[in-house]
Amino acid sequence: MTNGMSRRVELQIGTHQFPRMVEVQAQWSRTDDVRWLIDTEAMQWLFDRVAAGEIDSAQAQEWMRSVTGWESGCCTYCDSAAPSHAEAVRRMDELIARWNREQETVTPESHPYLLNKSRIHAWNCSIVNPIKPDNRLTTLHEYAIELDDWGSIDAMLKRYWENWMTTRRITAANLAARLERRNPNARDPRCKRCSPPLPGAYLSEASDVQSR
Repeated sequence: MTNGMSRRVELQIGTHQFPRMVEVQAQWSRTDDVRWLIDTEAMQWLFDRVAAGEIDSAQAQEWMRSVTGWESGCCTYCDSAAPSHAEAVRRMDELIARWNREQETVTPESHPYLLNKSRIHAWNCSIVNPIKPDNRLTTLHEYAIELDDWGSIDAMLKRYWENWMTTRRITAANLAARLERRNPNARDPRCKRCSPPLPGAYLSEASDVQSR
């Protein structure tokens, strides 16, 4: 799939000015280099100025370099994302700080279970790696690609938070409420290694834990 953009620029070198704005286009794909297309009439005017000795070739080349490049020095995605980059970095830092504050209130006594997607673990199960959020948006290009994928900072941060929440510590009450909604004929949701006792009578009115 080929992407593209266009912009209108002024062509003026010294006292010599093209009579109208010049359209410059860029075309690219995920696998190909960028191709720059410049108004042919403007290019002919530029060559005529060089041929007439009114400007030199170095000046013409410098103008062409200036209009066939990205303001960010990287790509069109970075050009588009640059104005909101600082805001995104700040908001991600705030989201990580919120996550860390919430984790500081969690103890093995208050949140004895670890939920990893739909699998239930003891809070200290060794096979589950704890979530340690870091700010991956500090690099403009990485932020720009994600912004292009998600469309907005809000959507991007919401997705990060949801990903972090796929592995989280929960209370016995939270787990009991989840188990009440679960099909009692479903397979045992516990981790086979740590196999924590479940709150409430999950499989039987008589016992918290039953083997299947």
